[in-house]
Amino acid sequence: MENQLKISHDNQEKKDYKISWSKEKFKEMESTLNGYWAEDIWIGAESPIKDKEKTSNILRFNHVSYIIKTELKFAIYTKIEKHEWAWISVFGNGTIKDVLEIFQENKLNENASIIDLPLNNWVEKCKAYICRTNKYSQTMMSHSIDKYGAYRSYQKEDQRVYSLILIYKFLESFYDTRDEYEKDVWDMNKIKPNNNSRERYLDFTELKGSWLFHPTRQFIKYHLATKSVGTCYSKLLYIRRFNEFLIARHLQKTAQQLNRGLIIDYINFIQSLKVSYNAQHHCLSYLKEFLELCYRENWLNIPNGQLIYVDDFPKKKRSFKPNYIPDEVVIQIYQHIDKVSSPVYGRMFLIQMQVGCRVSDLRYLKFECLTQTSKSQYILQYWNSKQSKQHSIPANDDLVSLIRIQQEEVRNKLGENYPYLFPSVRKTNQAKSKVVSSVAYSRAIKKLIYDNDIKDNNGKKWVFSSHQCRHSVATSMINDGVPAHIVQRYLGHDSPTMTQNYAHIHDQTLRKEIEKYHESRVVNFQGETAELDETTLSSSDDLEWFKKNVQGRALEHGYCARPKVLGDCDIPGFDGCYNCPHWRTNKNFLPVLEDTLKRTNNVLQKAENCGWQLQINKNTPIRDNLEKVIKSLVEDND
Repeated sequence: MENQLKISHDNQEKKDYKISWSKEKFKEMESTLNGYWAEDIWIGAESPIKDKEKTSNILRFNHVSYIIKTELKFAIYTKIEKHEWAWISVFGNGTIKDVLEIFQENKLNENASIIDLPLNNWVEKCKAYICRTNKYSQTMMSHSIDKYGAYRSYQKEDQRVYSLILIYKFLESFYDTRDEYEKDVWDMNKIKPNNNSRERYLDFTELKGSWLFHPTRQFIKYHLATKSVGTCYSKLLYIRRFNEFLIARHLQKTAQQLNRGLIIDYINFIQSLKVSYNAQHHCLSYLKEFLELCYRENWLNIPNGQLIYVDDFPKKKRSFKPNYIPDEVVIQIYQHIDKVSSPVYGRMFLIQMQVGCRVSDLRYLKFECLTQTSKSQYILQYWNSKQSKQHSIPANDDLVSLIRIQQEEVRNKLGENYPYLFPSVRKTNQAKSKVVSSVAYSRAIKKLIYDNDIKDNNGKKWVFSSHQCRHSVATSMINDGVPAHIVQRYLGHDSPTMTQNYAHIHDQTLRKEIEKYHESRVVNFQGETAELDETTLSSSDDLEWFKKNVQGRALEHGYCARPKVLGDCDIPGFDGCYNCPHWRTNKNFLPVLEDTLKRTNNVLQKAENCGWQLQINKNTPIRDNLEKVIKSLVEDND
């Protein structure tokens, strides 16, 4: 109860906090504005910005108070300097000029700041001005293509209103002297300067007034130390969904009613939303993680007991729908790739289809991403953001050529010192330029597919997502006979299970693998014959049964015949297979098995000399089974 009172008190403090003008922060503004930017009249053609588009427009700040014009100049200058606003957008279309006129029409007293008036009031004044001057426009803008391959349109706010809101929020953030973690909205670019997520802000505003407000911020702060911004954004999103449920039940004021019955009500609430399996699972898994961490760290006074159980989670219906891009679609995209809106997007697609990296990693590919080995072979290096480690893969001549072309283009536009391979196609200034947008990239490829009527063999227009490229690389490698453990290494997966989820085995490939499987006598881990019924290959129906009921996963030392109904294999590493009844092998794998036996004997000899009983107990059954298997296969070979 004491904790609960403390949280309520903290919430009240945050609610009462008011951002206001300060002399110290204002002096910081003044010291930043020098030369051209300190003038009350900005002449577009005389701007000190290099590579700007020529414009004859003029921005006048001299008809408002000193405080307000300094705030406006500082906000606009900072937006331009950080490349959040393009130079031509500020001067070219008259939007900012109209915003300045709004402040001129609605003069405050000489000592007033823009943030002294609530944002809603400024928005109303802005709309009144642009309606009175017949400048107001709400246009329908096509932004994306839906799952049916058709354009989706959104109603976009007038650009003047949008720009005014951005200026106001920028000033509000600038005057807010609190630590970023104390604010209601966290700017991830300040907390994590190298943030490469699409999500820049984590907004806790909806939780204010709820008992979830304080512990949720603690929870997200805890995970930001080890998790990506995108993952933390997702966790916050699903806790906010739990808050929506509490509001509907009028339970957001106190945590005292948190019990098993409430959780059961929430499970029913989730099911009523008719959302996807993943969304339902996240609703419960993130809440479970949140509550357990709150109890452990004493962020909340909650019951000492489990509130969410494994049985509460929705049961996933196994989906065998592949997520790779079919060959016929890939061929059509390649044929039209030169028609994409920017050559940068075309090169990104071609590189992703070879490398198989995530688009978040592709965007931040370093300019000097290629290295050479002592044998003059090229290696591509990139940062695997999901595993937070450097990843390296071999690069063929086609990949090297694509990267060299992109490097030359970046070098010509931005110079030798630009750090990334893919700068934003909308930014051409060198200093701190943004990398390419993942949304813009996906949108460009979707539009290419839409405009050129690219369809699969079923006549359905293809809908692209950048992650399909990763699945396509895995599927292509598996069907070209690349062992699963090599595919796992190439894609940078932590586990074979993840690779298995990515790779789809084509019917033709599976048939060939089964035929290879029957080339010689197949044995189990005891060296005993283990053959499949020959009718497995007799019809398409039998083949489909085999795909759905047996893992059929190629290993470096044989095959896994574990039935699907038993779920994913939980044996760590390949050595565990030598004691597994589902492992199958034949004479084709004799070199690997003999090498493994040799290494196992060396380990056992070392363990016996040192008296390492645990290693002896672990490796003796492996040695015995390997000897049986090898003896059986050698006799069969003879």
